[in-house]
Amino acid sequence: MFLYLIFFASSLCSKAGEAIHRRAIVIGIDLYNPNSIGRRLTNLDGCNNDAITFREVLLSRFDFRDEEIKLLSNQEASREVILNGFKNLLESSAKGDVAVIYYAGHGSQVKNSASTEADKKDETIIPADSYLGAKDIRDKELARIFNSFVEKGVVLTVIFDCCHSGSIGRGIPLGLQPKMRYISPDDSYDANDPSSVVPPEENGVLIMSASQDFERAQEQEDSDGNPHGAFTLALLQTLKSLPSISAASDIFNSVRAILKYNGNAQEPVLAATESRKKQSLFGIEKTLLTGKTLLAVINTEGSEITLQGGIAIGVYPGSDLERKDSNGSIFLIRVTANQDLNKCSGNLLSGNLEGVKPGDLFELKTWSVPDNAILKVYVPNSPLDYNQLYEILLLQKKVISKNDYVIIEAPFKDKPAFAVFYNMNKWFITTPEGKLVNLGSSLQEEKINQIIPNGSAVYFSIPPSRGIYDALVGKLKNESSIVTVKSSLKANYILSGRWKNDLLSYGFVLPQISANDSVFNITLPSETNFISVKNSKNDIVLCVDSLYEQVLRLSKIKAWLTLSGPPDDGSFPFSLHLQNTVTKQIIHSGEKVVNGDILKLLLETDTANLAEWDGSKRYTYVFSIDSKGEMQLIYPLSGSVENRMPLLSSSGVPLNQMKLGGVLLRVSEPFGIDTYILLTTNEPIPDPGIFNQKGVKTRGEDSSGIMKLLNIGSGTRGEPIPISSWGIQKLVLKSKEN
Repeated sequence: MFLYLIFFASSLCSKAGEAIHRRAIVIGIDLYNPNSIGRRLTNLDGCNNDAITFREVLLSRFDFRDEEIKLLSNQEASREVILNGFKNLLESSAKGDVAVIYYAGHGSQVKNSASTEADKKDETIIPADSYLGAKDIRDKELARIFNSFVEKGVVLTVIFDCCHSGSIGRGIPLGLQPKMRYISPDDSYDANDPSSVVPPEENGVLIMSASQDFERAQEQEDSDGNPHGAFTLALLQTLKSLPSISAASDIFNSVRAILKYNGNAQEPVLAATESRKKQSLFGIEKTLLTGKTLLAVINTEGSEITLQGGIAIGVYPGSDLERKDSNGSIFLIRVTANQDLNKCSGNLLSGNLEGVKPGDLFELKTWSVPDNAILKVYVPNSPLDYNQLYEILLLQKKVISKNDYVIIEAPFKDKPAFAVFYNMNKWFITTPEGKLVNLGSSLQEEKINQIIPNGSAVYFSIPPSRGIYDALVGKLKNESSIVTVKSSLKANYILSGRWKNDLLSYGFVLPQISANDSVFNITLPSETNFISVKNSKNDIVLCVDSLYEQVLRLSKIKAWLTLSGPPDDGSFPFSLHLQNTVTKQIIHSGEKVVNGDILKLLLETDTANLAEWDGSKRYTYVFSIDSKGEMQLIYPLSGSVENRMPLLSSSGVPLNQMKLGGVLLRVSEPFGIDTYILLTTNEPIPDPGIFNQKGVKTRGEDSSGIMKLLNIGSGTRGEPIPISSWGIQKLVLKSKEN
């Protein structure tokens, strides 16, 4: 297994008065095959973005200094340069210092006939000069290097976003595959290395794996269209929004949840001692972290100020940045535009422009709600009318009868061996081995018979008729929260049709996901209801209206599931939990509950970080989104009354546990992944019943920041809101029948 995050938990003690330095080497390799040589080496898209963004988060959220971060991009990251970078990082670090190594790129394996592992292979990372013959960097080589940091007393964190093998689920096929950070094993040499290494977690190491060892790590676009690794995207989103003092276990739970919100089936793994899980992410003492988000001025030109940071650290136009100089003068910048991933620009709202100099640090004070997480849907564009689709039904019946095919109606529940589908004006068949067979512009019985053996389980995905396509895409063009994409590869949902009882019906389904996948834990609904349609104008209108309503629901649900709050400074150290009323067990994110369990809502105080509390109370709301996409307000049930938290003891100290209302929750159908969302605000929500809906859009007339926030899923941008005035937390549970 490769693709993991390692924390070496050596002592952070240093001599009194000594400064603890924070250094990092950050590596991102997209360009592996600059001359298009051979087939083993493939280029990637998001690794350099990952490296740039990770570097910005270190600078803005964890108080690293620019001159102490070494960035290696693409061809800079040769084997020799990478290994020398590790060596230089070690030599420049002293006992108690913090060091970080980040790598985004390809992972693979090499043969090791002397290995004690059953597969006789070592996991590797791939340097940029591999195409010139440079050898992979093996896990045993890396372990020896990392142990050198431990022996020196350096607190080392290593993050690898790569992979070496595995499979992903196949429900509705994509036709095209997302890029994987995987290169096939190099069998050209044998490492013949009999050495073994004590598992790092047994030495106080925390390991956060991006996926199981049988999975591949894929790339994914963020909401701004920039490619990243799916794991790194979730990690970066977490580091930007949770307090920098958060425990490693909280970081992991958030990363895992975001992967699921984004529809990724890969399953991260956390391995560490319980005490290490409770420490901060990079092993930095919490008292040494400010919790602030800081942006440095790069330059000023005319009235425009350019700053280091932007999309990479979650700062969007409309956000306000503040700085106080030694004389107490206040300088306020309003962000007006993002430039690339790691730069933004703005105008000075208060203060003298001559007083703003390169290197000045501005603190993020108000945060603008970013453009909503756009729902991307793929609607196959076919020229076929209803009568032509009926001819496909007749062909389907013929091949089914002749070959004894078992027809799969719900590929999410019953994984098909073969899938026949229409994509980008052509018909395709996917095989159990993942092979994609292009059938051309028309379905032919002979080709189907040649490819799909007798008795196979088959799913036929029928494209929409021309009338349905034109009407549905026409309606969706008016929705700023939804975009129809031209490739199924980029889609969150795919419109799929099927014949049942001689009727054509359509619904939206998650691509590439099956409930039979061993790591299935997707929070988004797997599919919508399928709407039947006959060959009449009235039926087509009713069908399109129903599909339109369902995709609006999906848009609203996805927006809530993917929404991150503003950068958290730790000033509201209270978190949502559920408790089993019988066993009294506290249920944390990622855990399971079963049919009949009775649960109650609790708000727990993070006593370790209570000193960060700013003393304010917030209005507190909890609503749920179940596996079918239904949204339900749980607390409060009678408007914004008696829901200001935290509750205080007679001495004015927050209670350790606070029961939220008198509502008890009974676990029942539908079973699956349920998300509980805690929203805290400084101003009350006029109508909390807004959360009691099936995910359709709301159009609130109130123009305040909070009300615009509640209108996510409608393509709006919120007003600037003070970052300490609201927050969002999510608790993800898996409910089962027994």
